[in-house]
Amino acid sequence: MTDRRQPRGHIANSTRYKEQRRRYFEAQGRWGVCRLCGELVDMTLSGRFGKGPNVDHTQPTSDGGSWLDLSNWQLAHRSCNSAKGRGPASAPAEPMSPNG
Repeated sequence: MTDRRQPRGHIANSTRYKEQRRRYFEAQGRWGVCRLCGELVDMTLSGRFGKGPNVDHTQPTSDGGSWLDLSNWQLAHRSCNSAKGRGPASAPAEPMSPNG
């Protein structure tokens, strides 16, 4: 299995990026909406879990998208973002209501 973590010193490991991501997640409240599948994201879960919150970069950073520009960010489940891979984001999914 390949280690996909960013190398030491990479911007994804920077204090600035981590703090911006923390504030972005806090602004979502208790529940966010995955912009890839449209289902609710439990913002209290760790991002290490498949249904936990994750930042999806709408323009992949591997294609020159900004790591820090919030206009390049959208909320996603970790599993949805992993499934999307490095491809461009499709049209955002319609949010589901909290009642299903």
